[in-house]
Amino acid sequence: MSENPQHPSAELSPALTIKQLVAKYPAFTEGGIRWLIFNAKQNGFGRCIVRVGRRVILDEAAFLAWLRSCREVAA
Repeated sequence: MSENPQHPSAELSPALTIKQLVAKYPAFTEGGIRWLIFNAKQNGFGRCIVRVGRRVILDEAAFLAWLRSCREVAA
């Protein structure tokens, strides 16, 4: 059975818990990620968050895109 590219689930990237994200990207701490989530409306991090009930899941591709968007341009 082949995947249908029009199906919404075909667009999902790997989903990670906060602990999994921190383990995969050790430059970030769990507290730092939780701060980003708490302040998501101000920092644009909301596009990385998928809430399933009370559970917070992070979209890895959206996280990497958000991280690239935070780069400061050298003067």
